[in-house]
Amino acid sequence: MIRGQIIVGIINIRIRSLLVLSEQLLSLFPTLIVTCSPG
Repeated sequence: MIRGQIIVGIINIRIRSLLVLSEQLLSLFPTLIVTCSPG
């Protein structure tokens, strides 16, 4: 029982960190496109 809860907690933390990373990447993409495009 307890071990299952720990595994679920670890999975939830990993999913949240992945979501935060993807959000940061999405927010960075427009600035990267603007800086890379000429003019």
